Order: sequence, then C-alpha cells, then structure tokens
Amino acid sequence: MAKSNIVLRGVMFAVWLVLLVICVLAYTGSMGSSIEKVAKKNDSPLTPQGYTFYSFAIIGVLEGIGCLYALFPAGYEGPKKDRWKTKTVNAIGPWWVIGFACQILWLILWVQNVGATFIISLGLQVAGLISFAIAYGLLMKMTSQQSKKKSVSAPSYIFFYIPTVMNLAWLTMASCIGLLAIISHYNKDVDQSDGEHSTWMQVFAVILAALVTFVGLLIEGFHVSIFYGLTLIWTFTGLYIKAEKNKNGDAMMEQALLVCLILLVLISAFSIVVSVFRFFRKADDKEEPLHDSSSSSSSDEEQQAEAAVV
Repeated sequence: MAKSNIVLRGVMFAVWLVLLVICVLAYTGSMGSSIEKVAKKNDSPLTPQGYTFYSFAIIGVLEGIGCLYALFPAGYEGPKKDRWKTKTVNAIGPWWVIGFACQILWLILWVQNVGATFIISLGLQVAGLISFAIAYGLLMKMTSQQSKKKSVSAPSYIFFYIPTVMNLAWLTMASCIGLLAIISHYNKDVDQSDGEHSTWMQVFAVILAALVTFVGLLIEGFHVSIFYGLTLIWTFTGLYIKAEKNKNGDAMMEQALLVCLILLVLISAFSIVVSVFRFFRKADDKEEPLHDSSSSSSSDEEQQAEAAVV
C-alpha cells in the first residue's frame, strides 16, 4: 500500500514559498530590472502586453493551494482504493519541485537582462516545461485509470490537474517568448523606434505561434483540457491587442495571431460542450444501475412465481 511522503509534501510547499518570494521580487524589480521592463527592452513579435505576465501569478497561487492541500493530512487515510491523494502527490510531487526550481532560477537570471543569462534561462524554461509535461502525463494516466472505476475526484482535478495544465500551457508560450527575446537581444536589425520587426523575425514568430496553437488544439481535442486552451487564449489575446494597437507594427503577426486566437476559442468552446455532455452522461449512468437492479429483481420475482405455479 502506498504511503504518503511527508518529506516530499514539505519540500513541495517550501520550494513553492521560495518561488512566491522570487516572483514578487522579479515583478517589482527588486532583483535588478522587472520582468515587464526586460521584455520591453528585448521586444519581439511575441512579446505580449505587460498584464499578460500576471497569469503566471495566478498559476502560482493555484499551485500554492495545491501544495498546501497536499501538506494537509486529510485524504491520506482509508482503504487503498480511496488513496488517490497519496498516489497523485507521490507521482507529480517530484516533478512539481523540479519545475518550481527551474522557474526560480529562470526568474533570477531573466531580470539581469544579460545575453548569457537569457540563454541559460531559456534552458531552464524548457526544463520546467518538460517537468510539467511529465507531471501532466502522469495525471492523465492516473485520471484515466480512475475514471474506469468511478468519476475523477473533484479535489484531484482542482488542486493538482488545473495548476499543472495551466503551467504547462504558460511554459509552452513562455519558452517561445524567451527564444525570441534572445534573438531580439542579439539582433540589431530590429527597428525598435517604430515597433516594426524584420520580416524573417515575423515569419519565425508566426511559425512558433502556429506550433503552440497546434499543440493546444491537439491537447484540447484529445484530452479536453479546457484550462490549457484558456491559458493560451489569455496569452494570445495580450499578443493580439499589442499588435493591433501598434499602428506601425507587424501586420503579418497581427493576422496570424487573430487566426490562432479564433482556433483556440473554437476548440475551447468544443471542450466545454464535451465536458458538460460527459458530466450529464455520468449523472445518467449513476441512475441506470438502480433501474437495472429493480428490473432484475422484478424479473426474478416473476420467475419464482412461475416456478411456484408449475
């Protein structure tokens, strides 16, 4: 029988607290420059509006609630078949810790606004992305196995699944933004005075946006991961608003972002409809056994009556 790892749970919460402190320092510029200022200095076609970065703070709060819930003893006791919390925390806990650590180091290096630190920070972003991708895969496997026996528990979905999938989506987009920030930092043919970037820079940004959108469509289409799509929609909305406001900006990027945004909205709407349909279908399935049992009992009574007559 799996046992809850109190050390792992404590490390998860402790590392998250460090991440929280570093986030506050990075956003306020207490460690050098702020995240938003560094993004503006290394502007690219995929640099979003400043408020878009606050989604990372929202994700951090949700992850903190998940770590706090994992730390609480409730849910670790009971029969083996009910120990979903133990299995979930033991499975994704190490990958959350690694992902948090990568994000801590990334924030520290990013706000230094130095070319070498940009390259290292991009590697940390990718490492964090891989960590949360593994955690997401483990969650999907566990929820799939659990759904065969009974409905996936609400606490598992709220405290572990939602933060994982949202951070995965955010890191997917952030990795692309980080890559373009490196190119912008070293590329001197980007005209920052009128907001227009070179054609090849726009083309590369369009390719990255298309890839992110494609991944989002796949994950939402096959896994019905609503919050993955919503996180991308938030980011793409910030990107599109910035491109639209910039009169001398990147026309190619503006059109591409609009197409990506429409596709993500459509697939998210589809995922919501499917989720609602599954919810009501499961509700109907719960009522069917009662009907079947009553009908089977009545048929048994009829058979017994027939036997008595004979």
